[in-house]
Amino acid sequence: MSGPDPSGSDPRVPLVQCSLAPLGGACRNPAPGAIDFSDALAMPDEMPAPACARPTTARMEGTASLSEADLAAVLPIDRRMLVATAPPPMDLALLLTGCLTGSGSLILVDEMLDGSTPAALADQEGAEIAS
Repeated sequence: MSGPDPSGSDPRVPLVQCSLAPLGGACRNPAPGAIDFSDALAMPDEMPAPACARPTTARMEGTASLSEADLAAVLPIDRRMLVATAPPPMDLALLLTGCLTGSGSLILVDEMLDGSTPAALADQEGAEIAS
């Protein structure tokens, strides 16, 4: 998701990435420009304050713009959701919107550790696998 800057590179809208293996440890493959959660834990006062986008400008690269009405129509999600495969960008945008408008959370898995499965990780995290 990007904020007010349509390029998605607005430094006022931080992306914090957290490792699940080990939980809260340093990320092995951080996304470009992401703040490593282990650094955020070490320096919470240094975290930039978020600057929210207006709902009418919500965008996700590779998707059409979502209007305020589109966002308002998304049902809130009040549980932990795990995404272990790459869904279509619009599906991911709507899933994230549901988590943000509800009390839910979203776990995005970039790679599974050897011997691990999405079902086992979902059970460990107390999450439901998003379909």
